[in-house]
Amino acid sequence: WGPLGVPRADAARILYTGHSMGGHGAWVLGTLHPARAIGVAALAGWAGWHSKEEYGDSNSLWRWDVGAPLVEPRLRALLLASVAEHAADRAVPNLSGLRVHVRVGSEDVSVPPYYSRKMARLLGHVGKGPDKKPQEDVELSSGSSPPPLVNLTFEELKGKEHWWWDSLEPNDGGVTNDRALRRVYADVLALSRDREKGAAPEPGAAEHSCPVDRDSSSSFEDGACSSGGGEVGAI
Repeated sequence: WGPLGVPRADAARILYTGHSMGGHGAWVLGTLHPARAIGVAALAGWAGWHSKEEYGDSNSLWRWDVGAPLVEPRLRALLLASVAEHAADRAVPNLSGLRVHVRVGSEDVSVPPYYSRKMARLLGHVGKGPDKKPQEDVELSSGSSPPPLVNLTFEELKGKEHWWWDSLEPNDGGVTNDRALRRVYADVLALSRDREKGAAPEPGAAEHSCPVDRDSSSSFEDGACSSGGGEVGAI
């Protein structure tokens, strides 16, 4: 507890969450510091570092600057290394065992749904073998153990753009704090408390599914998680 009886943040139990560039920050911090994380909620967040160069009016040096190949090799390597930490899509196995929620609007043109779908697809393969079966059913090299699955949920809200104030009703919390997302936050905290107590996760806790407490349409290709009309599809 801190001054005036206000509880201090626990640096060892962090829920990384954010929207847009903050959504990417949630991906980056979650993959770089998973030991501190109790979960990740990435809202309209772009994924790999190269996509940052194509985000809004960001500097597109690496793609369009004709002088880039002439940069002194050691300096170029240093510049590339400075943005390598943004490659969250290359580090998704670091999120194994965590509660992860991905949200995006189907009509988002600032950070198109492709990025969220891509991260969800990659996360859906964590802990699985080439045949997409859990690795506990796959023969592993001697002494190795399979990483746990990612406890993943995915939302692609039909008709929503990059930002919205109203999910189901006026001023209900919108993209960052509506009822469905508050339920995700509560779920993350409950799972974290269970782990602290050494309690076993509830059956199905590691299953991949979509929240369906709204009139939404969620989908991504290649083994899609989809929801609509109250149906839940597994990744």
